[in-house]
Amino acid sequence: MTSQPYTAPQARTPYEIDVHELQRRLNGGEKPLVVDVREAKELAICSLPGATHLPLSQFERLWQAALSGRENDELIVMCHHGVRSARVCGFLLQAGFTRPRSLVGGIDAWSLAIRRSRVIDWSLAAWARCCPACIPGRLRAASKRACCRTAR
Repeated sequence: MTSQPYTAPQARTPYEIDVHELQRRLNGGEKPLVVDVREAKELAICSLPGATHLPLSQFERLWQAALSGRENDELIVMCHHGVRSARVCGFLLQAGFTRPRSLVGGIDAWSLAIRRSRVIDWSLAAWARCCPACIPGRLRAASKRACCRTAR
């Protein structure tokens, strides 16, 4: 059985950007403002160099200080799969930002299409939700397919 090559999701609106366009722009020397809204535990697994970290859990408290004066700049917002980043883009549009764009597929699409490797087996997501322990604990337990509470 041969596995199919990964096909990254494509941007469908002006408020989205796909991983291939972002890579072309970064390789071309552009330095867009990339805002990563994932939590610190997620960021420890995989991140884009130079991204500004504004975790969604603290976004309401941090966004004005971090993004003040950038209302007319293009902001590329990213998360794990693109759901949280799309929500943040909607919020930023309502707050007067003119060019927020959500990274379609998030860091998961980036790791599969650009890095060509799966950083973590995200298929274990249902299992991983069972326990609020740290990501390293989940990774250790992943090989045992058990909750990290019982895998220690």
